[in-house]
Amino acid sequence: MTDFKVAKSITSAARIETAIKKAKESLVNRTKKSGVYEDFGKAEADFIETKFIEIGNFYNEMLKRRTQIKSFRNWCENYEVESSS
Repeated sequence: MTDFKVAKSITSAARIETAIKKAKESLVNRTKKSGVYEDFGKAEADFIETKFIEIGNFYNEMLKRRTQIKSFRNWCENYEVESSS
């Protein structure tokens, strides 16, 4: 497995919504070059979670962020490359 670095557009995002949007764009572009691989999107999801989630904080805003990350992880797990027929 190749280790992929998290794109600067993701690491520099100030909001979780922006980071997830940029991660999806980056991953879709990457699949055009190398296809879908094991643990697709894991590095990006882990980075976003580390940057935007405060461990031990379960107020509404943090719960919303956890839901957004869970949704992003599900998107990664279920992503399929569209065939160009």
